[in-house]
Amino acid sequence: MPANKKSPSKMKRTYHVFIFFHGCEKTYKFKNGKTLHTKNNDILFLPKGDEYTVTCTQLGETYSINFELYEDIPLSHFVFRPKNTAAFFEYFKAAESAWRKKYTGYEMRLKAEAYNVICNMIKEYEMDYVGKNGNDRLKPAFDYIHNNYNKNTISMNTLASLCGMSEVYFRKIFTNVTGTTPLKYINSLKIASAKELLLSKSCTVAKAAELSGFKCDSYFSREFKKHTGMSPMEYKNRTE
Repeated sequence: MPANKKSPSKMKRTYHVFIFFHGCEKTYKFKNGKTLHTKNNDILFLPKGDEYTVTCTQLGETYSINFELYEDIPLSHFVFRPKNTAAFFEYFKAAESAWRKKYTGYEMRLKAEAYNVICNMIKEYEMDYVGKNGNDRLKPAFDYIHNNYNKNTISMNTLASLCGMSEVYFRKIFTNVTGTTPLKYINSLKIASAKELLLSKSCTVAKAAELSGFKCDSYFSREFKKHTGMSPMEYKNRTE
């Protein structure tokens, strides 16, 4: 939903919520005196019952996923700054679309996207946690991947060398940390980028593949369908 600059609004949460900020910045001042500042691509969690005053400082859009929990457990608000922002943006947009259209089974889609958000937040958090507690040798590989996945062909030898490991050991450690192989991790970033480009309607399928780092159109189409269940052209032409 669009955010408007206006005087501070007092709020009290009736549900737990995750909020994705797309070009929007806000300041939250809580009843306990704490202040949180959110910026573009941040994810904010607010628990049920939270009382706060919110001020919009930068116009943009926000996407929200509201939910209930079966157990009444104490939770605290926090801001999460994702690395794979394109993927998280897709989860929130898919949830918003399902809620708006309310097609048959949309409730399951909402739950699926909420789980996507939570699971991938945990995965990124664990990657940071592991790096801070002994396996920071993988950090050069992650930095290189995120800076080059859509520009150059990334070899396992390059990533392993950056981390001072053999290829076999690098693959093992990487898979243990991320839960997926280096190639699948890289391709997930490329697919997320391609999805955003296709939905923008500003790129042809071939251009989206090129800008996302795929050198072969047929390989791009196979990988895209494997991840999304539809061809790039079907995805581009779908009605949101």
